[in-house]
Amino acid sequence: MSVRDVASPPESGWKEPYGDDFYTEAEGAVDTLGHLGPLAALAGSWEGLKGFDQHPQFDGLESDVFVEPYELPPID
Repeated sequence: MSVRDVASPPESGWKEPYGDDFYTEAEGAVDTLGHLGPLAALAGSWEGLKGFDQHPQFDGLESDVFVEPYELPPID
């Protein structure tokens, strides 16, 4: 098998998987969450309430507690 055999598409019935015009945005889906599969449970807004940071300071260690928001909006 040569490099040309691997790099070139088969002559019969080959079609570009993204279509001829890949610059135009595809139509949106009505059921976006349904198309996310196993990732659908992650879509939404999340907030971590147990953030803890300990860092060096001039006179010793300093500790800070923080809240970290995270958003995963479902998109088409």
